[in-house]
Amino acid sequence: MQHRSILTGIIATAFMISACGAEENPTNTVDVQNTAVAAVLTIIAETQAAIPTSTPSPTFTPTRIPTETPFPVATFEALIALYNPGSALPSVPTKMKISQTDGMFEVYIPEGSFIMGANDKTFLSSYPEHEIYLDAFWMDQTLVSNAMFAKCVQAGVCKYFYSLPGYNPYYGDPAYASYPVTYVTWYDADQYCQWAGRRLPTEAEWEKAARGTNGWMYPWGDTAPDETLANFRQSNIGGTVSVYSYPAGASPYGILGMAGNVREWVADWFNPKYYVHSPDRNPQGTSRGIEKSLRGGSYLDDARGLLLFKRFSHDPTSPGANRGFRCVQDADENG
Repeated sequence: MQHRSILTGIIATAFMISACGAEENPTNTVDVQNTAVAAVLTIIAETQAAIPTSTPSPTFTPTRIPTETPFPVATFEALIALYNPGSALPSVPTKMKISQTDGMFEVYIPEGSFIMGANDKTFLSSYPEHEIYLDAFWMDQTLVSNAMFAKCVQAGVCKYFYSLPGYNPYYGDPAYASYPVTYVTWYDADQYCQWAGRRLPTEAEWEKAARGTNGWMYPWGDTAPDETLANFRQSNIGGTVSVYSYPAGASPYGILGMAGNVREWVADWFNPKYYVHSPDRNPQGTSRGIEKSLRGGSYLDDARGLLLFKRFSHDPTSPGANRGFRCVQDADENG
């Protein structure tokens, strides 16, 4: 019952904010309201399916969200409260939007330079540390979930063959709608992102969104992970968790799940020596290769595997239980 009242409050917030948007731009009243309502209904459907009735009711304090906060931020914080009672994002995104295709929250990453890689030669493929400049882009705030991927399947664009015992039994089960879709190949991930009007991130985009401009080793800073920050081997969960989990482990831009849970496919072909000759502006990786890069570590990796400069690689045609993805979108001149 308390979940229902929270969701009702979210709907009310959506209508109020959409009304404000309509006053500023009367010609777009219907579009603004439809976008807000559609996004909230998507979240409600996924949330109601994913939260068991026995889950303790979270404490949600609406006054924590300033009245001037853009609609997507307010809605996402309410969603975080549902999955993580008493927790909040340590870094609130400055600009967000919601995809009308799959309901994904997207976070704006501004243009500028950051430190990529590491000077530790035990991570030879990540050597050397170097400064990279990136144009602005939008990054998915979470991993793509089972529910989101199912929309692409229902649209007749994506295919999924692994919702079987021994593979991903979570897919198609409403109780796990918010868990990351796994057992997807690189090509599956690429196809989904194109369907959603986005693309897979480059390694550089992924690393900037995860580390910020301070060169942190983990999304939350330089301290080692624990069970409150990420889903990794020492968390002793032994499987994936909801993409809305671990708000305390969010990146400096307020992006979730960039360390642990599942490794993430990115656009680049893996080249262990690429950093030696990488361009310093918007690097795209080598033009060909055998394996594709992955980032972020998973529930099977230890703290060393969660280091944000750590690079993984794998056969792009091979799906797996600890591999998922998120997408990005180019930012236009107006953001």
